[in-house]
Amino acid sequence: MDAANSVMGLKKATDEISEAVEDVFRGVKADIGLYLQSVDAAMYDSPSGTLYEISQMGYTTLEVGSYYDGKVYYAGAEKFKEMVRRDSLRVSALRINKPYQKPQPAEEAQPVEGEAPAEEHQPAEGEAPADEWLSAEHKEWLRKAVSTAKRLGCSYLTMANFPDEPIATQIEDYAKYYNLIGAMCQEKGLKLCLHPSKESLESFAEGSIFEQVMLKCDEDVVFVCADTLELHRAEVPYREFFERYKGRVPMLHIHDYGIVGESEKIDFDVVIASGESCGVEKIYIEVTNCTLPAMNCLERSIYKIESLASVKF
Repeated sequence: MDAANSVMGLKKATDEISEAVEDVFRGVKADIGLYLQSVDAAMYDSPSGTLYEISQMGYTTLEVGSYYDGKVYYAGAEKFKEMVRRDSLRVSALRINKPYQKPQPAEEAQPVEGEAPAEEHQPAEGEAPADEWLSAEHKEWLRKAVSTAKRLGCSYLTMANFPDEPIATQIEDYAKYYNLIGAMCQEKGLKLCLHPSKESLESFAEGSIFEQVMLKCDEDVVFVCADTLELHRAEVPYREFFERYKGRVPMLHIHDYGIVGESEKIDFDVVIASGESCGVEKIYIEVTNCTLPAMNCLERSIYKIESLASVKF
């Protein structure tokens, strides 16, 4: 009887431990991010309510945009970071929109007849000369954006700006531009990730605009955010893309023609598995064509991704 009681006691203890473990893991979700501009309008209407709904769906991390002058959705970095933290979310990436712009040389003033010519302007300390490839104001804008990303707690800064045409001088300027920003990010412990569009991925005789820019970028400071919809629209094979940039694609946007998985044109299981085998660290769902109310689209999209065998818990 003593032996039987001991066995029963051990079984009860084991069951209790198993139940406790199940309770702990019942609330655990895969680390699935959301590209917050998928619900941009809702964030301006009701930021707190929108973030709460997103967290309840199971999203854990965010890539945010709507950046302007050190603020995100009109909130300073610390305030916005605290806002998302209240809903058990975190900001891991900041999207900025800043195309390269070559400074225009200052026009020389023509001396008035009878007056001495004006003295030549000497740039102050830290000010870019008129013929430099990037102005001091532009550099300062970038420094502030990188600093804001760091204060938000981000791991990545993302950009989606590329030349409109495969002109050699523009390719050279953009590569130089991204090497500069990449170095700024690296100093702050961030990674600059370029997010190519269909247009930048389309082939030309010398290769796509994206390929030409990446060939001239420093592989240690410039990385990639792959987008499943843009790759599919440009007819770029996923595995080939991940292999070509192996170790340089830490971010992946899970993006479909509508709700993720409903077009059945993209095999997200294969994409995610291929991406992770080549170094993808974070995945973010993006929905740009809502066939239902936006929140319903986000909810159905994350349920689809959570059900995939390639998504680990």
